[in-house]
Amino acid sequence: MCVRKLPCRNGSFIVDKELFDTNTHTYPNMIIELSLNQLRNFLCINPGKQRYRKNIKEQIDWWLSGDDERGKYRKKYAAKYDIAEFESSSVIDEEGMI
Repeated sequence: MCVRKLPCRNGSFIVDKELFDTNTHTYPNMIIELSLNQLRNFLCINPGKQRYRKNIKEQIDWWLSGDDERGKYRKKYAAKYDIAEFESSSVIDEEGMI
């Protein structure tokens, strides 16, 4: 995890490892780093939307929860089954009855 600086009205806020880990546990299915990059870009483009450093954690949580609700930046998971074994198994017995 790279340290991220988010622009604020009174300087910048550093997203430390503790805050990053907390959000990783709060939103386990998201790639938090991508969402924070988008938040940083949004705040750079829209300086009127920047908060003060003391209030930025609320904005981070609001941003991440919105991305989570919309299903953005989801982690991709590999299949947890063997497709060959699945295709060879059958719920129908030899006589064609279930």
